[in-house]
Amino acid sequence: MAVIEPFHGLRYGSRLADSIAEVIAPPYDVISAELQDELHDRHPANFIRLEYGRADNGTDRYTQARSTLDTWSRNGSLIQEQDPAYYLYEQSFTLPAGVDVATSKAIYRRRAVFASVTLEPYGQSIFPHERTLAGPKADRLKLIEATEANLSPVFAIVSDEQKAMDGVVADVATRSPLLYEGEDGDGQTHRLWRADGPLAKELAAVVDGSSLTIADGHHRYETALAYRDHVRGANGASPSPTPADAVMMALVSSHSDELVILPTFRLLSGLPAEVVESLPRRLTEAGCEVVELGAADGDQAVTRMLDAVRSSTSTTFGLCLPHGRLVTVSPDGADVVGDSADLLDVAYLHQRLLPDFLGVNTDDAAGQERVRYTANRDGALGAVRAGKAQVAVFVRGVTMAEVEHVAMSGGVMPQKSTYFYPKMPSGLVARRLT
Repeated sequence: MAVIEPFHGLRYGSRLADSIAEVIAPPYDVISAELQDELHDRHPANFIRLEYGRADNGTDRYTQARSTLDTWSRNGSLIQEQDPAYYLYEQSFTLPAGVDVATSKAIYRRRAVFASVTLEPYGQSIFPHERTLAGPKADRLKLIEATEANLSPVFAIVSDEQKAMDGVVADVATRSPLLYEGEDGDGQTHRLWRADGPLAKELAAVVDGSSLTIADGHHRYETALAYRDHVRGANGASPSPTPADAVMMALVSSHSDELVILPTFRLLSGLPAEVVESLPRRLTEAGCEVVELGAADGDQAVTRMLDAVRSSTSTTFGLCLPHGRLVTVSPDGADVVGDSADLLDVAYLHQRLLPDFLGVNTDDAAGQERVRYTANRDGALGAVRAGKAQVAVFVRGVTMAEVEHVAMSGGVMPQKSTYFYPKMPSGLVARRLT
């Protein structure tokens, strides 16, 4: 079972506590060039300068991040906790416009525990659910080597069959000191508490020894493993654990009602016009059930398509084609042959529909360039209507039970199968590796 422990947090000092919403940042993998500039301009102590900074005066951004980390540690912008603790985080949010969910709450309050988790190979008590790419791992390894710190948490799901974790975290938070509270420009409220001593033992009782499924941060986890091995190679194996033997994680209960996984839709471009035009006919000839629903500018047709995708008990996709033409596609049951992904719609989409009917193989670079991803339903429809995409593919959202089942059976899902919303921010707390 996973070894989960408190740690000595590295966090913003009291003079920046009131500015917490202005200094935290999204994880690096969702930061565009425009957002990178915006975050740099938002506050001089924004965490972007560590997480995804800029080169400066001939100094690469990794060296620059280390220099900034050292400067902030000296001037009190960042403080190092003297005693180990868990950090309890509550992220209050509403769902963005244009997402496709069957039901929603007026407001969600997702709770997480920031902890140190001992690194281990996948498949023992820590499980991935997506493949990783070499480029992001090389980038993150350079950053961890330069800063010698876990700057951004791995977002992981705690197997919580007893549904106990959320209640314990909420209760312990009421008896712990509040470190930060702030509302950001997106209307999200961020609160962080510190729990140590007897309170930490209460948390340990519901999180320690659990199995974990990585939700976001596969690249960070594998980078931490590579860094651990690098340290061991350089210094030799230590008889006792070192900070490099663990990684910082933000842990959320698998049975939390506040855990949101949005469906991620595919936008396809760069396809031969005749391939797109003939798609419904060729799908029908292959034995799929293809139902014409009308045009995307009709609200009723859009609603029928999305309802069919969301409520179907078998693999079903919605397609928006040129001129706003809407159809649903249900493959013949005999054609849906599953692998480790156990017949998930996204698995069939990437293994059969995209490569065999549209010539798009997302396992190679050329195929990846033809696919964009969005969780915004209206944006996907609008992209096809405006000619910015040729096809939009609508898929059913994946459940947490499906994610855990695939991960713990040794399988992985295609890229962008899940969108855990919202992203876990960087900058609430970090963890030194020295």
